[in-house]
Amino acid sequence: GEENGVPTYTFDIHLQGEKETVFFDI
Repeated sequence: GEENGVPTYTFDIHLQGEKETVFFDI
């Protein structure tokens, strides 16, 4: 699902912080 135009997986990764690189990779 998307909230405010931000995908759920992006939000989850943002909370983790360490996987921030994964977010950019996607």
